[in-house]
Amino acid sequence: MRVLITGGGTAGHVNPALAIADIIAEKEPDSVIDYVGTETGIEGRLVPKRGMRLHPIKVKGLSRSLSPSNLKAVWEAFHALHVCQELIRDFHPDVVIGTGGYVCWPLIRAAASLGVPSVLHESNAEPGFAVRTLRKKADLILVNFESTRDCLKDAGEKVVHVGMPVDRRFPSSKENKKRRTLLDGKSGSDLTDFRANKTASDGKKSASGAESGEVRILSFGGSLGAHTLNLCAIQLMRELLKNMPNVRFEHSCGTREYEEMRANFEREGLDRYPNLILTDYIYDMPDQMRAADLVICRSGAATLAELAACGKAAILIPSPNVTGDQQRKNARQLSSAGAALVLDDADALTEIVPTVRRLLADCDKKEMRILSEKIKNFAVPDCNEKIYEAISRLVENRKNKR
Repeated sequence: MRVLITGGGTAGHVNPALAIADIIAEKEPDSVIDYVGTETGIEGRLVPKRGMRLHPIKVKGLSRSLSPSNLKAVWEAFHALHVCQELIRDFHPDVVIGTGGYVCWPLIRAAASLGVPSVLHESNAEPGFAVRTLRKKADLILVNFESTRDCLKDAGEKVVHVGMPVDRRFPSSKENKKRRTLLDGKSGSDLTDFRANKTASDGKKSASGAESGEVRILSFGGSLGAHTLNLCAIQLMRELLKNMPNVRFEHSCGTREYEEMRANFEREGLDRYPNLILTDYIYDMPDQMRAADLVICRSGAATLAELAACGKAAILIPSPNVTGDQQRKNARQLSSAGAALVLDDADALTEIVPTVRRLLADCDKKEMRILSEKIKNFAVPDCNEKIYEAISRLVENRKNKR
């Protein structure tokens, strides 16, 4: 199968696209799968690391407020449309796939204009801008939440519930009962370079399992980072965790605030505590999430799917800056089922320490175990199969009509 795939702006769009690429490559090893995206977005870093070819286009998102920059953004989008049309003519894809973000529009629109089968995957409970504007152009719309169908009634039978594609390096929920494998004890400024070159199978991880009584907490705010989560992390380290050596706490602050966070980390003297780790980005997220007892993060759909696949207790702090309040709606799906704790972004700084303290004070970790079990119900075990079958069926049907 020849595939052009896109999704960008944030890792929440890129990682599902990479996961779908993996699904197709696993089922059809002879497939040729190239990525379309910007060189400045997170896809510019993540795609080459996966050994995929990146076809660069220049496009950016629209500002929410009236701004002259929106005129330039519209011009760039239409210019990118023509670039994508030429790319499709040269590449001859069997299917074009988009997972959201502003980079989706030119490629999916180009595919529709040239009669090439096109697929969208909507990860959020409520469709984002890309899916809303392209829903009548795309041939197939795959959705993560069953409830999303109600928002896409005018798209008819092309909407198929499949769940969320998850990187195959993440463990399935069935594997969560196995003994945890911990990463070796590297910390400090060399951690990022170490992680960038580390793979799950490199044999450098400790095989001894978790130390008796140790609790591992993982915190992150996405590829760019999240200011509120960064403040919460520093507060947790300063007021609670530096005096709890049996708790290993790692926080990924994102690239945008890394220098400032590193300065704060050292100014507070937190770099002297081996159980506190600060890095800019986590490249080996499957290993890190597998090892964690508790995860503190935003509530992007990709992250929630990973948490569900791993069966991890989580404290969710939805971003208030996402269009359509998507993250709060995502988090509500879990919190209403008792599958995650949710803190409002405005209250997180005052609530994070007492919330974590309460969870850690429970010597039996009963509340975390309950959260871990309930979030597994949101995993779709055969999601990858459903995605591949839906895409391959579309491609086959189109070939038969030629």
